[in-house]
Amino acid sequence: MSDVGPFSAQATSATAIRSARARNVSIGLGSACALGFLVLPGREVVVALMSVACFAGAVGPAQRTGSHCVARLLKYVARSNWTKLSVSSTGQRCTICARGRSEVDLYEFVHRGRLDLSGGDRTLDSDMSALLERMAAEGGGTVTWHLTTSPQGSTSTLALPAGTRPARSHLSSDASAFDVASPWVLERWSYLRNAHEVMAIFSVVASRAQRTESVLRSLMPFGSGREASVVIHVVAAQRSNSVVGRHLHRWRANVALAGLGGFRQRASTDASTQLLSDRERDVALGRALCQVQVFITLRAGTRRELERAALALREDAHRVATRLERGNGRHALWLCAQLPGSPGAQRS
Repeated sequence: MSDVGPFSAQATSATAIRSARARNVSIGLGSACALGFLVLPGREVVVALMSVACFAGAVGPAQRTGSHCVARLLKYVARSNWTKLSVSSTGQRCTICARGRSEVDLYEFVHRGRLDLSGGDRTLDSDMSALLERMAAEGGGTVTWHLTTSPQGSTSTLALPAGTRPARSHLSSDASAFDVASPWVLERWSYLRNAHEVMAIFSVVASRAQRTESVLRSLMPFGSGREASVVIHVVAAQRSNSVVGRHLHRWRANVALAGLGGFRQRASTDASTQLLSDRERDVALGRALCQVQVFITLRAGTRRELERAALALREDAHRVATRLERGNGRHALWLCAQLPGSPGAQRS
């Protein structure tokens, strides 16, 4: 499986390419306005303010420009603070409406003992890859894996598009019906609130850990009460080759332009180029191209407890060199995106 997601190099993702392009446009407009202010007679104050606004829109931490922050704030103000969640279940078939609609079949992962000792982890990886490749050949779709851990025990549930059959013998079809604590959720900038609790949702942005399993194991310690959702968007096989080819072409063009400008080519640049080349080869061999998102949901009875839980989560992420982003201004969108079938993916 080839993936574009939180555990890939940020510079190789489509989002990073679009961010770099928007930043370059903002810098170019700001430079033109600054030059106009210095050259044109009259020294118009409006032109100077436009230049400052363009430069402010081009800067920001972690590839988040000022224009991104303004756009997020405007979207938060424009949409309703209330989100309605509705679930209807018939056996293992579950229909979820939350700023979108998804229809999924739920399967619970059942096993005995440690998979890494019995070799079951390699079998699971192989079967999951086969499932994703089959979905890609059939036109793509969304698979979500949900892990919850509490002092009472842990559960692992796989949500597949309705009618899709898994390839694992120890995936039980009698998974517990998905339910929501409250049908209405109120969104605030830094948290969510329903009738019973407050929530905060974090996204795994990047990690230097070598294996995904070590990241999830550290972020989901037994009894922590956290919920993890791994959302896998499978790209249709007909589009995969053009998508990875376009990304690789853009990346190589950017590297070539940087070389012409006299910038030194770093080892990270070589690694990103090799990553994209390997991805293009995998897709050409029939592997599935996927976009992966990992969400961690925290729940608490009060705001104070929620912030303590958030601090503990960030400390766990720091120990495994993983960077998290809190869904400030997007908690409701991320809540809908991490539900089974990701009904709100188009809105996040």
